[in-house]
Amino acid sequence: LGMQDSIMPPKFTMQQALAQIDKMRKTPTDSMPLMMPLKAVSTTLDENQKNVLRTQLRTIINRNIKPSYEKLYAFIKNEYLPKTREQDGIWSLTDGSERYKMAIRYYTTTKMSPERIFSLGLQEVDRLTKQMERVKTELGFEGTLQEFNQKLRTDSTQYFKSNGEFTTAYANVLLKMTENLRELFGRVPESSYNLEELESYRIKNTSYQNHLISSYENSGYNPATFPKFSLTAVALHETVPGQHLQSSIERELKNLPKFRRAMDVKAFVEGWGLYAESLGYEAGMYDDLLQRYGALAFEMQRACRMVVDAGIHSKKWTREQAVNFMLQNTPAKESDIRAEVDRYTVQPGQALAYKVGELKIRELRKSAQMLMGGRFSIRTFHEVVLENGAIPLTMLEANVDEWINTNR
Repeated sequence: LGMQDSIMPPKFTMQQALAQIDKMRKTPTDSMPLMMPLKAVSTTLDENQKNVLRTQLRTIINRNIKPSYEKLYAFIKNEYLPKTREQDGIWSLTDGSERYKMAIRYYTTTKMSPERIFSLGLQEVDRLTKQMERVKTELGFEGTLQEFNQKLRTDSTQYFKSNGEFTTAYANVLLKMTENLRELFGRVPESSYNLEELESYRIKNTSYQNHLISSYENSGYNPATFPKFSLTAVALHETVPGQHLQSSIERELKNLPKFRRAMDVKAFVEGWGLYAESLGYEAGMYDDLLQRYGALAFEMQRACRMVVDAGIHSKKWTREQAVNFMLQNTPAKESDIRAEVDRYTVQPGQALAYKVGELKIRELRKSAQMLMGGRFSIRTFHEVVLENGAIPLTMLEANVDEWINTNR
C-alpha cells in the first residue's frame, strides 16, 4: 500500500535495514538470537532435554525463520528499496506539511508551528552557547568553543575503557543523588533499577544513552562511546530523579486505571527527564566544572534537536546539514550524531518532546515560586507534577495552576 500510494520512507533507512537483515540471514543457526532461550534454561534441563530443545529450535529457525529473512531481504532489495524516496524530510510527501504539524502536536501536546519550534531551538542554542563559553573559560581553555568540543570529542581519556569502570562511576553518581532525593521529593518510588549493556546488534545504529522500561528499569549503554563528562547528566536523566523515578511512581499510582499507569506522553516523560538533569545543580551534582560543561552540552544536544528536526522536516535540510549543525554546537562524536540525526529523520517530531516539555515544567515552577512566595514547596511541586502520571502539557498546566490558586 505504501508503494501504491507513494508513502515511502527515505532510501537510507531501508539501506540500513537491508544490511541488518543481510547479517541476520547469514548468521549461523546456533548463533541466532532466537537460540537464546536454550541458554536461559541450560541450568534447569538435563543434557537429553537440551538436545531435544536444541533440535526443535534449529528446525524452526531453518525451516521457517531463515527462509522468511531471505524472502524479506529479496523483497526490500528488489521491490521496496527502488521505490523509497530520495529526500530525507517528511515535507517531500504529498501531504508532508500537514503530517509534520500532526507529529508536532502528537509529540509535544501543543499546537506550536514548525517556525516557532525552529526559532525556539535557535534561542536555546544561543543561551546555552553563552553558558558553555563561561564554563570553558573557567576550565582554563583559551581556544574557541568548537576547538574545546573537538578536544573533548577526540580525547580518549574522556571515554570509559570497560563495563566495570562505567558501572562503578554511574552507580556513584546515583548514590550521591539518592542521598539528596528527600530534599527535593516527598515521594520516591519503591522499585529499583538495573544497568545492562546494549545488545551488540543495536550498538551501531543507536546513541550512547538509552532507557528501557520493563518490570524494572534498565539503562542500556555502550561504554566505548560514553563520554565521562556527560555521565552525571545522563544518569540523572535516565534513572533518578529522571525517568526511572517518574515512570516508577506512575506505575505505583494505584488510584489510576492500569492504562494510565503505563502511558508514554513523550512531552511529559522526556520533558521530565531533561528537567531532572537540572535538579543536579540544586543537589550539588555539578560542582565539578567538567560535569557542569557536560550537563550544558547534553542540554545543548536537545536544543539542537529542535533546530534539526524542524530543519529537516519543514525547511528541507539534508541530513548532512543537520550533522554539521550538531557538530558545530556539541561535543558529541560524529558517529553518535549521525545515529541521532537518522533517528530524527525517521521519527518526525519525537525529538521535540524533550525541550518543549522541560521548558513548560520550568515555566510552571517559576510561576508557582513567584505567585506563592514563601508558601512554595519544591517537594510538593514535584508531587503535583507527578501525581497523575504522564499527561499532556495542557493538563499539567491546569493542574499546577489549580494547586497554585488553592494554596496562595
